[in-house]
Amino acid sequence: MQYDFDKKEAAKKVEQDVKDGLAMAEIKRNKEEKYIMYFVLFFALGFAYWDYRKKRKITKAKKEIEIEKKRSDDLLHNIFRKC
Repeated sequence: MQYDFDKKEAAKKVEQDVKDGLAMAEIKRNKEEKYIMYFVLFFALGFAYWDYRKKRKITKAKKEIEIEKKRSDDLLHNIFRKC
């Protein structure tokens, strides 16, 4: 009788070990997925910031060009008016 009991206990322990192993694998997979999501989010935010700065720089350059164009047009207008 003790032999049967020990056999059942050993089988239960093996079954529990398998369940624990599967649970640990699931936890590890969830952690890996979480880190991948953090990396993708960090990359996306970095790209968005880079794109924002690039667009801001382009807008600033366009405004400066527009100011200089108006200034040169005014100078040309003054020169032609005096002629």
